[in-house]
Amino acid sequence: GMAASWQATDALRLETSWERAYRIPEPYEILGDGIYVDPNPALELEASSNINVGGRWERQHEDRSLRLEANAFLRSSSAFIRFNPLGPFGEYENLNNVRSEGVEASLQLERGERLQATVNATWQNLTDRTRRDEGLPNTNYRSRVPNVPWLFGNARLSLRPLSTQRGFALHWGTRYVHEFFLTWENLGNPGDKNEIPRQLTHDVQAEYALQDGRYTVVLSIDNLTDAVAYDNFRIQKPGRALSLQGRFFHH
Repeated sequence: GMAASWQATDALRLETSWERAYRIPEPYEILGDGIYVDPNPALELEASSNINVGGRWERQHEDRSLRLEANAFLRSSSAFIRFNPLGPFGEYENLNNVRSEGVEASLQLERGERLQATVNATWQNLTDRTRRDEGLPNTNYRSRVPNVPWLFGNARLSLRPLSTQRGFALHWGTRYVHEFFLTWENLGNPGDKNEIPRQLTHDVQAEYALQDGRYTVVLSIDNLTDAVAYDNFRIQKPGRALSLQGRFFHH
């Protein structure tokens, strides 16, 4: 691979890179797990050519800083490895040609040690570019690869009225995933196809430290609103969860 960067101004830095990458299948992808993942000894090595173009803009004044990063990517993969669910079971398989394109961006704001805010967002489009499958026209040509979110983002806000070594800190995080299909998007009736619904979850965490951070108590609430959430295969995740933790550091 190779990479290049250019410091256009004091605040702006532009970057680009290219690489030829290979991914060796994991043992459980070839051999299965003996329960839900079936073996596929014919699974092949995945190869891809990747291009990235992006930049970073940053401003800092005294204890305040603002950073914006953005990156566009294009990836052409052969023997793309994906999990193909077959009811409660499934196996890993290769797709002959997959093209991935997308944009990712992040915004970060800091004010000393008392305020940190971060927002990230990603749009990506993974499509099957195999024109013919076993000598016949591929019905999934140009369709999005299923079980892969194409639009998602998250945000996090941290407030610390006192120093980082002691006192009270409050953290809030949220995650959004747009709806996407469980199976190939061009197969079946669009009105009643299985999909992973749109999801929005929130997490909060309160932290209190004593004696310069030696003793810390953390109260966490995951999925604060008890929203219904799923993984990439529409298996429901746990709902609201409450936990209390204590930490002790010996200096």
